[in-house]
Amino acid sequence: MIKASLGNLEKVELREVWKSEASDFTPWLAKEENLLRLGEALDVELELESQEKSVGPFRADILCKDINTQQWVLIENQIERTDHNHLGQLMTYAAGLKAVTIIWIAEEFTDEHRAALDWLNEITQDEINFFGIEIELWKIGDWEIKAYLQSAHRDELPDGYLVRTRPFIEGQLSTAEGTKPAHRIGFVILSHGAISNWVMFDWWSSLHLYQRIFQVEGMPPDRFVAGPLGLFQCVYDLRITAFESEAWRKHVVENPRPDIQAYLAAQLRIDV
Repeated sequence: MIKASLGNLEKVELREVWKSEASDFTPWLAKEENLLRLGEALDVELELESQEKSVGPFRADILCKDINTQQWVLIENQIERTDHNHLGQLMTYAAGLKAVTIIWIAEEFTDEHRAALDWLNEITQDEINFFGIEIELWKIGDWEIKAYLQSAHRDELPDGYLVRTRPFIEGQLSTAEGTKPAHRIGFVILSHGAISNWVMFDWWSSLHLYQRIFQVEGMPPDRFVAGPLGLFQCVYDLRITAFESEAWRKHVVENPRPDIQAYLAAQLRIDV
């Protein structure tokens, strides 16, 4: 059993985290893992070529290469509302670098700048693409989640199972926040079955236990799909839920002085 601190999502102003586009946001976006996420969103495989790439007397934020086509990809950042200056920079850099994929990232796009990108996509050749992406920043709050890894394969614990599942579960916390009272306490079962793999996210609200169950595609997980209506748990997963139920009853529900930390410290001491 592993205890993990997760959190509910709270929106944060971009300038609170990235004070400067050039010295803060651009280096963050240029990291391999962030370019990977950006590429997945646009169905482009990106490889970093340069930050602050010279274009005559000017500097483009990020230049990448599309690994599949070997063509140049330009990324221009703006951690505020779009403006004409950045639109002009985008066109200047794209022309100077011969980019065929042009990505403009901003906190908010005006209707006029959305229309400008649409028009550019209409009048340019098919291999040239303009993308406008709005970025939002969210903060993880204060959930405490126990994580169980339950495997039918005694000697095989899939690499990356928990790592890939964690951000997915964090994305489910906004749903869990809707249950009242919201204790922000729960547990996750990562089931590595003989035939299929499942993730169960359970959270407490007073006397009640809520659950979402998802089938896992790929291992490490590539995708999480909502489980069939009515499916609860297999007999081995039920051992974990029974233990957690008893621990919650003992340390919280029937305790004159509810002790959340004692509940979190309680561990199922069998091989699951």
